[in-house]
Amino acid sequence: MRRVRGVSRIAFGILVLLLPAIAGAESLSWRKLVDHPEFWPHDCHVIKAVSFETGASLASGDTVSVLEVRSKEVLVVTTDGTASFSIDPEKTDLLEIANREWKKLSPTQRDLGYGALIKRTDLWPSRVAIMAPVLLGQSEKVSPGEQVSLLGFDGSRFLVSLDRIDRRFQVEPQRIDILAQAREFLAGKPNASPFVAGDAN
Repeated sequence: MRRVRGVSRIAFGILVLLLPAIAGAESLSWRKLVDHPEFWPHDCHVIKAVSFETGASLASGDTVSVLEVRSKEVLVVTTDGTASFSIDPEKTDLLEIANREWKKLSPTQRDLGYGALIKRTDLWPSRVAIMAPVLLGQSEKVSPGEQVSLLGFDGSRFLVSLDRIDRRFQVEPQRIDILAQAREFLAGKPNASPFVAGDAN
């Protein structure tokens, strides 16, 4: 599976400046979504069957994990992590899902993007869920929904630990649910109780 670079330090800085302008919008356009990874859904569905030159294909209704939203394509990975593809945005329901989730967010939640979150360690949970498949070497895979311990941030990616094999690795912010958990905490939901990374038992 082709490796995808995450949001760079420069990009994080840009996001901090642009976020207030988008937070008050009534809906997300594709252009706005491209520029704001904090509003990308973790998953979307294929709504038109897609075939690739390699012989691989995606059927209508297939669920895929979102890796990157670009101006004219979406980079996705199959839920088993075996292959990644670039597909046309109109062949997915990504924008629809993004706007559905957007409307559920309060202004305070919308204001909390990745740029702000990396500075708010008080909102970091001790554990996060992997939201897109991660391959560790040739044989080990971390599947969506699997829990990992949150250890820190290196400027562009989070450091996490897969406790069942005592393996540490870095992961792009969009591949974990850290932002969703922090937003729930801001909303005062009873089950949302972040701890500073590494402080929880």
